[in-house]
Amino acid sequence: MTKIVTFNIQFGVGRDGRADLGRVIDALRGADIACLQEVEKGWRRDSDVDQPETIAQAFPGFWSVFAPGLNVHWTPPAGHQGHAPGFRRQHGEMILSRFPILDTRTYLLPRQSTTTFSQERVLLEAVIDCPGGPLRLYTTHLCHLGSETRAPQIERIVEIVGDHGRGPTWTGVHFAEPGWDNGEPQPIWPEEFVVCGDLNLLPESDEHRAFTSHWADASEMLGEDPQAPTFIMPSDRRRLDYFFLSPGIARRLKAYRVDADCVASDHVPVSIELQ
Repeated sequence: MTKIVTFNIQFGVGRDGRADLGRVIDALRGADIACLQEVEKGWRRDSDVDQPETIAQAFPGFWSVFAPGLNVHWTPPAGHQGHAPGFRRQHGEMILSRFPILDTRTYLLPRQSTTTFSQERVLLEAVIDCPGGPLRLYTTHLCHLGSETRAPQIERIVEIVGDHGRGPTWTGVHFAEPGWDNGEPQPIWPEEFVVCGDLNLLPESDEHRAFTSHWADASEMLGEDPQAPTFIMPSDRRRLDYFFLSPGIARRLKAYRVDADCVASDHVPVSIELQ
């Protein structure tokens, strides 16, 4: 079995309001692949910790990639000694994998200018060489402001993932100049895929149908409660985190789980297992 987890870690701040990245790391133990949202570095609210590096170091032998949507200059606090020049303030998505990450790309999603804080959102793509066969994996964190801001983002994701014909990072074997392929074969480009993340939408909404009209919702396939909350706070419980699967991946789906007991974030880990 291959276990894939999606988890909005809220930069390590738990349901109790306490910042503790160690609880996030503990919650990821046992996962083969983890797709993480709200991972950051260079924020004073968590003492300027480099979270992507800290998480990666906790899983020696794993592959990882971090894709910031927010990527700006970092001004160190007075007397700060912890980071070298060039360290930046970043916030975005991360993929951690027990299996090789063969190829990766980051896509910018549409964003509307608003008076309320609204950062750049990205779709992180990775090709992973899993034991059951390579697959494309996509993770994202859609805008929280409303359906009018998410609708164009969903449309763009469906376009990107569905356009299998565009191929991997490079295509073609004839180069105008030598050395572009570095003596290595053209990257693998699997047809099958998983799309997951904190999508900030509700089950049975028009936004949800925009995904399920193309791909399978993992929870629905196994008859799980489609309303089971993945965002859990004392006065607010909603399902905001999802897995959508291509037909070939859907046939391999064996388990879907919401870890409602985890308190490491305001969201909880959601996982699937593939045969």
